[in-house]
Amino acid sequence: MKNFDIPKEKKYLERVRDVFMFQCFTGLRYSDVENLKRSDIKDNSIEIITVKTSDSLIIELNDHSKAILEKYKDEVYEKSKALPVISNQKMNE
Repeated sequence: MKNFDIPKEKKYLERVRDVFMFQCFTGLRYSDVENLKRSDIKDNSIEIITVKTSDSLIIELNDHSKAILEKYKDEVYEKSKALPVISNQKMNE
């Protein structure tokens, strides 16, 4: 999936793929990735309180998840979000 060629007219799918792959690499739910802030990212891990269960989590980042964060580090998103997460409905289309 990482190497899937995305049609030029559907470049937004690249962001969808990256967010989905980040979810796979970290095991985070959509709601947790949607609320992930840059301040939650520590050197080699993510420290969050989950939305659904309010559990405190520390998740080690592998090289793939670090690469995705690195790709979007210079982008500015509302509420200091870490990734370009679109609505769950749009992601599923």
